[in-house]
Amino acid sequence: MNIYLPMNAVIIPIVRNEKTHYFFLDTGFPISFTIDQQSVSSINNKDLGIGYNFELQLHKNPIDINPLSEMLMVELTGFLGMDFVSQFDNMVLDYKEKTIEFNQMDFKPDYVIPLKNINPRLEIELSIVSNEKHIAGKCLVDTGAYQSVFSNNDIATDNRWNSANGFKFPTPSGEQMFNLYAGIEVSCEGIIDFGEQVMMLNQDIPYDYVLGANILSQYKCCFNIKDKQLQLQKNPREFRYGADLTEDLQVVGIQLIKEKKYGLCVHNILDGFEVPSELEDGIQVWLPDHPDDDVEMVNNVWEALSYKVPDELKAKAENVVYIDTKEVVVILGEEDNKELDLETRDLFW
Repeated sequence: MNIYLPMNAVIIPIVRNEKTHYFFLDTGFPISFTIDQQSVSSINNKDLGIGYNFELQLHKNPIDINPLSEMLMVELTGFLGMDFVSQFDNMVLDYKEKTIEFNQMDFKPDYVIPLKNINPRLEIELSIVSNEKHIAGKCLVDTGAYQSVFSNNDIATDNRWNSANGFKFPTPSGEQMFNLYAGIEVSCEGIIDFGEQVMMLNQDIPYDYVLGANILSQYKCCFNIKDKQLQLQKNPREFRYGADLTEDLQVVGIQLIKEKKYGLCVHNILDGFEVPSELEDGIQVWLPDHPDDDVEMVNNVWEALSYKVPDELKAKAENVVYIDTKEVVVILGEEDNKELDLETRDLFW
């Protein structure tokens, strides 16, 4: 079954009465729910095009998902959580081919990580290197986390990390501010070395770590519920987002969302960035050559807003973001190594 991957979030399309409804797959959430009981009150095997018979009744929405819809730039109808995933012996996510399959018999993993817990959430043991020490801890495996997470503030004080501060991201308890840290060495000791990754600091979670989509998407993933294993197959792809970067963190100092009423708007200015006065919160933004109904529109936005720039090209780059202050718009386009002016260069971390 084909899926969409805005910001590596797994979006499963469900068609009812010739209308497509978009569901957010979240292994970090225990239940499945809908905000439109009249149109989609349950999910069944016919929705997924599989022969294995099942029907899952969807709960009424327990949280506000509009902020997530705005960030992903997709109008979501609901979540598919662990009660959905647990309907199957296994679920295989292929981030490269943008497909999801169920009850596969021939998956051949390169790495097998034991699942310490399955319900209500998937848990493994993960470790990172900080101050030359391996720090192991309980880790949530979360397709719904667009960014991997650590909760120990002491790790953030390891000054080897490059950081970008003041990101706004929606959570089940509301929108919160987070800092991103690059170059963190992540592994499941004795099984797999994920290498250097970008992680987010969040001290308000009941886990030491969260293995999020920025790492999971670098593999073909089999969530083997029957055998209690997270099975990974090497599946390299091109990095698309600043959140994927492993060696450095180059970001533009603004975040955009897609509002129902106004379309693309500036939503946040990151800490430490001086941006032109025209780029205040709420200002509308023009993104040329990308239709509003593109489910993966956010990928094009993030590809332009976050990327790695070699030192020798920090003043010049392909796919640069540049500011047309006369028109008061941000234009995200493919300029041929257009030299950045001083104002725009100040946007970069």
